[in-house]
Amino acid sequence: MRAAVSSCPEGTILAGIQYLKDAPPLVAKADEAYPAWLWTLLDDTPPAGKKGAKQARNATAREEQERLARERERERRIATETQEEKWERERAELDEERRKMRRENREKIRYQNFMKTT
Repeated sequence: MRAAVSSCPEGTILAGIQYLKDAPPLVAKADEAYPAWLWTLLDDTPPAGKKGAKQARNATAREEQERLARERERERRIATETQEEKWERERAELDEERRKMRRENREKIRYQNFMKTT
């Protein structure tokens, strides 16, 4: 296990992460004051045993096969559809994209409003 190394020395005032309005400023602690797992959060992959890694590879391969099968089916349907069906499909895709964008915008507005109140 590698030694924990913080990006700021002990006693540094951590500006910008204070989440309560009138609370005192947050100050960095010594690296030893934080739990060991904290330093592994940004690692590329979590450590897994041989069995866990094999299951993860199998799941990934299975998901890829399912994705390819869905894509082949979609391409087959597109190749045999009429003009009206094509317009209907495109309209459905646009409607779904519009719903997604509206949902994201609502979440963004809710978050911004929440941050204004705190």
